[in-house]
Amino acid sequence: MVKTRKSKKKKEFYLSLIIVFLMVSSIFGIMLGGGLGGNNAKYEYNGLKFARTSNNQFYTKINNQDVFFYFFPKELENINLSKEVIDKLRNSYEIDLSSDFDSPAKQTIAQAQFVFERLTQKLTNKYIVTGFLKPTPYGHPVITCLNATTKPVIVYQYSKDESNIEQKGNCIILKASAPEEFIKYTERIIYALVGIMS
Repeated sequence: MVKTRKSKKKKEFYLSLIIVFLMVSSIFGIMLGGGLGGNNAKYEYNGLKFARTSNNQFYTKINNQDVFFYFFPKELENINLSKEVIDKLRNSYEIDLSSDFDSPAKQTIAQAQFVFERLTQKLTNKYIVTGFLKPTPYGHPVITCLNATTKPVIVYQYSKDESNIEQKGNCIILKASAPEEFIKYTERIIYALVGIMS
């Protein structure tokens, strides 16, 4: 009886030591590896330094502010964006964002609009208004190309056939054939707005 208690306590003690050793060595591994994931890859684009984070985002500093992107600028060079579109967006104090409330890509569109709003307000101090093409049960603003008389409107559209950015007056239509492309096209516009890409 006494022996089994002692052997049980010994086993618990050794098990505790093993757990402590694993925990301490894990902490050292994270510290020496540069964080969870250990991916410290460094990149540069047009003189701006980027670092890839452990969650595969690209980190940089713009105007002394920490900024995270999902895509590195080089990955977005194949997306055509006219100087006229960028000038319209740069010269406007307000940019309105709109989409179809019932779009099959509404979650990704909402994420792209959130990224646009967060980064644009942080980096350019522009006022962003988000709405939908038609009235919703929640009372969101109705924003269509008809609203694009004095300020630019970016309309996010899901398209099975093509992905592009086209302009009709002050209305900028961002079409994406795959949901993840909404983020790519959004970040392409932001990189151009802050002068990282042309």
